[in-house]
Amino acid sequence: MKKWIFTFIFVLFILTAGMPQNIPNRGFEQWETRQLCEQPRSWFTSDLMSVIDNDTLLTVKKTDDAYSGPYALYMENLKSGKDTIAGFVFCESKATGNYPNLKYLGGFPFTGRPDSLTGYFKYNIKTGDTAHIVVVFKKNDSILTENWFSIYGEETNYTRLAFKLDTLTEDPDTAVVILSSGPPIGSVPGSYMYVDHLMFSGAQFNNETQKIPNGDFDTWDQFSYQDPAGWQSANRTTVLVGKEMCFPTEDAHSGNYALKLKTVHLDFLGQNIGIVTSGQIGISDLTGGFPVKETP
Repeated sequence: MKKWIFTFIFVLFILTAGMPQNIPNRGFEQWETRQLCEQPRSWFTSDLMSVIDNDTLLTVKKTDDAYSGPYALYMENLKSGKDTIAGFVFCESKATGNYPNLKYLGGFPFTGRPDSLTGYFKYNIKTGDTAHIVVVFKKNDSILTENWFSIYGEETNYTRLAFKLDTLTEDPDTAVVILSSGPPIGSVPGSYMYVDHLMFSGAQFNNETQKIPNGDFDTWDQFSYQDPAGWQSANRTTVLVGKEMCFPTEDAHSGNYALKLKTVHLDFLGQNIGIVTSGQIGISDLTGGFPVKETP
């Protein structure tokens, strides 16, 4: 009897070990299109940080409460756990370094000498908080002028604001414009700002390159991406900068599809990435997963 029981348990172990674990969609046959968010064309936004951390909080949104045209920009500081994420946008650029000592990368072509940045704003910047506008002009990647402006208090109706720029003694070749509803560190939840019809004044605009790209915030792009069902890739991050690193491919061992994974470089993170997981991707770790009953 003992020998029979031992034999039965041994055979059951062999059968169990030979059965595949329930890895979701292990053949990568099922793929899902996932909607992410809308972003103003030509602008890099703080929503990227929420996307990296698998958060649903969006600090930058399209609004039809506009001064002119169909849409305007809306930014709001939102609480995320113990931290507060400030809303910010960079026009065709980004910044590195520790605030407020920043290095400005990229920008849009610009060759005029404007005297002011103008736009229509309404806002509610909470006590102890400050909204910022930054305008930088560069030539041959060297800074000619760096202008910082602050907005406080509340304005319930769209109001034209003009920000006097430092005098340029030579023509730049690049401009950087940054808007934020609070500082990166120490922002107050609930501060918000609407922006519309943003432009430079006092310069002769001879062609389209003299204008702030999408300065009316009327053009927005809907971002979506594909991931295998039951899996998450870094596509939700890379798609915002026009790159994807996880694809379905018909070059399959079996079935109709397989997974193709590609390493891409993300300038704003300063690193390469190519990852897909049956768990959840966060800023510093992986969480979640699927249940297993046996040790494979």
